[in-house]
Amino acid sequence: MEIIGVGNTAEIIAYEEGKVCKLFFEGYCSSAIEKEYKNSKLMSKMNLPVPNAYDIIHINDRIGIIYDRLYGETVLEKILRNENIEYQIKNIVDVHKNILKCHTNEGIYYKDFLKQLISDETDESKKLYNKIDELPDGDNLCHGDFHPGNVWINLQGTTLIIDFMNVCYGPWLYDVARTYFLIAKGSLPDNIPNREEIEIMQKQLADLYISFMNVNIDEISQYLTVIEACRNYE
Repeated sequence: MEIIGVGNTAEIIAYEEGKVCKLFFEGYCSSAIEKEYKNSKLMSKMNLPVPNAYDIIHINDRIGIIYDRLYGETVLEKILRNENIEYQIKNIVDVHKNILKCHTNEGIYYKDFLKQLISDETDESKKLYNKIDELPDGDNLCHGDFHPGNVWINLQGTTLIIDFMNVCYGPWLYDVARTYFLIAKGSLPDNIPNREEIEIMQKQLADLYISFMNVNIDEISQYLTVIEACRNYE
């Protein structure tokens, strides 16, 4: 098998012509894989720019999803090369706004998604459950993991969205807050050059992102508090 890329949960391997298999590591939860497949179909149904998902397959003791093969690179790779950073952030903002225009009640509700991350029943976790319940309601489509590493630019210059495991629905400001958090505090690849410079730049990029989204930090602060607390369980 030709391995094209390796992530935290799966390998991307060449499949048939023009397709790849996102082959999850052995033992990875089958229901989570089915959820990603359904989420990708939902995004496609909303006419959003995503690679087609064709099927779920089994290879030995592993499960995979067949997708269109993408040629190009992520927005994150362009940012790391210092390639017109303001343009790159504007690009992901335009894509994100198109996602957030969509309304749905398919899939998992964002409060349920957050609660599923909490794995214990301590006093602290009970307080966190209550904070989640107090958050606003909504029915906007949320990607749940929207950041420059999950926005792809193909060889024709078309922007596509990848990685659908955390798709849910809720208020659009929740997804803005999650993206802000992921850009500002998200972990970086181990082999990244200029790590210290990039870590300093992350907060600046996050601020630039919400500026282009026409959102101020106070509007997302209640979500950020919960997202950061839940992140400890992910």
